[in-house]
Amino acid sequence: MKKTLTEKQEAFCRAYIRTQDADQAYRRAYNVSAKTKAKSVRYFAESKLDNPKIVARLAELAKEQSPLILTADDKPLEDAATSPSPLWELICRPFKIIARKFHF
Repeated sequence: MKKTLTEKQEAFCRAYIRTQDADQAYRRAYNVSAKTKAKSVRYFAESKLDNPKIVARLAELAKEQSPLILTADDKPLEDAATSPSPLWELICRPFKIIARKFHF
């Protein structure tokens, strides 16, 4: 099977999983200068999260790190924290970016 991501894209994915911050992950993976404007970094970081291959790889990495994978048969715990899981945030991230771009 042909490799789907470049080395820098893979580095971005791994950094994003570690930091949960697209801007910081982009800076680490793409060796961005300290002089680069934050707005530019944000634009390019979000463009990486728009890439379906990167989103798929992020989901794979998140699944590898998850100690417990729930199935459709699993019932949520009543006393579980109400904040969304990191995986859920990862899945929803592209939709939040689109909503921000189109002011939903």
